[in-house]
Amino acid sequence: MIEHSSVDEIIIGEMVKKELKIVSGNLANAAKEFNAAQFKCDKLRQFRQDYVDRVNNEMQQYIAEDTRRGFQDFFAKLDVEISKQQEVVDALRKQLKIQRQLWQECQRKKISNELVMQQNEIYALPM
Repeated sequence: MIEHSSVDEIIIGEMVKKELKIVSGNLANAAKEFNAAQFKCDKLRQFRQDYVDRVNNEMQQYIAEDTRRGFQDFFAKLDVEISKQQEVVDALRKQLKIQRQLWQECQRKKISNELVMQQNEIYALPM
């Protein structure tokens, strides 16, 4: 009976390790995607602000009204792209949170399994 239990513990331990490896990889991928999307969103916002500053500071006195409307249209389109990118960032933030929670649960399983194995080893020792 003890041998069967030890085999089960080894199998469970291996399954937990494999699950942890998969979940850790998923967490790393989610973090990478989130960081890339956040970087892109930040760059779009910075590009927009730089452009606004440039128009406001340097060209305002030289730009005709129709050209100014062109800039406003450009900014409206840029705002749409920023909004879309923010939606991507928000979705990836949620995915990252889920992957982090799965990883934490897997870590708890691993620790729990290790404790069970340690306790079984202690009780299996002859007195």
